[in-house]
Amino acid sequence: MATTNPKAFLRPESRIHLPVTFVIVVAVFGPVLGALAGCAGLPDPEPECPVSFAHAADLGERGELLKAAQAYRELLSEHAVYPDGMPARCIPVFAAGKAGYAGVLRQLEDRDGAAAAYREAHRIASEYAGLETERRVWQLAAVELELDSGADVADLREELFEFAPLPGHDGPKLETALFAAWGALMQRQAELDLAVSMYETAAERAAELDRAPEAARILRRKAAARVLQRNDEAALELYLEALSFAERSGNRALEAELHRELGRSLARLGELDGAEWAWERALAIYEKLNRAPRDRVADIEFDLAVLFELDGSRGNASHQYRRALESYKDYFEQSASSRVPEGSRRHAEIVRRYEAARFRLGEDAAATSGA
Repeated sequence: MATTNPKAFLRPESRIHLPVTFVIVVAVFGPVLGALAGCAGLPDPEPECPVSFAHAADLGERGELLKAAQAYRELLSEHAVYPDGMPARCIPVFAAGKAGYAGVLRQLEDRDGAAAAYREAHRIASEYAGLETERRVWQLAAVELELDSGADVADLREELFEFAPLPGHDGPKLETALFAAWGALMQRQAELDLAVSMYETAAERAAELDRAPEAARILRRKAAARVLQRNDEAALELYLEALSFAERSGNRALEAELHRELGRSLARLGELDGAEWAWERALAIYEKLNRAPRDRVADIEFDLAVLFELDGSRGNASHQYRRALESYKDYFEQSASSRVPEGSRRHAEIVRRYEAARFRLGEDAAATSGA
């Protein structure tokens, strides 16, 4: 596989880039070309958009999800409203920025927020003719997320039928999103063999583009479908494959999450040594981030506590539950912008685990503020 820099591709987690040759030509010969254009009576070149999401995108690609989300929000809130309407030159920048924000929210498992952001990116892009492929990619990403979050299947199925999958017809970028969305539909309809097939094709297209984070994400979805089929051996192989892509991506949060999933897969197969190693590895990766999502850290600490409860020779379960509980409390004490919405399924899962940790420690299962 080629080692192309994934930032060169326009995707939900990336930006729009100009070819290097073009940038060099403009930097060196820009003043001369501008003068010649003026002498020839040609219009002056349109200035670049003064807003850049490059820093936020870099944070997201490294897995600094909370910092990336904050950076995206600040830029979008400061510059999204123009008194005379958004300049045409800024439309592709803001559309890609909104999609980048959606990608971060998706990694944070705020499915509803991510879907809404992708829908907004799609809306902005509809005003710019040069973003047809990206616009459809963002629409399909929203459909996939809405299927996951429990939205009406009939409406989303009808929307998907407008983009029937025709392999080799739309190009790998669009087909990655298209087959992933169809996989989500098949999974929602409990047609798991079809879901696995769709995810496999989507992962192949992502690999063709050398989009390691996207390939890892889709292989993770395929593995989850195998888990639903109770085929834990196949799921384990897929989690290992997904982890190999995550390690290449440079996204440490994604790598940590794949280690966590790998640990759970190993635990289901009775490979407790491997499960403990994978979870410890996930925690070690999170410790290296400037702002690790506290709920993710707590989840892994909770998994380890359950393991210690099952096999007391591995560690002190009570101490481990205490660590998980403190991490959950740290999560609830964060600002609302650093937590998933209270009405989301992810929030309900966090509260359930928080209360389970309290129960294991013999404490009253009283919710904290925000829980």
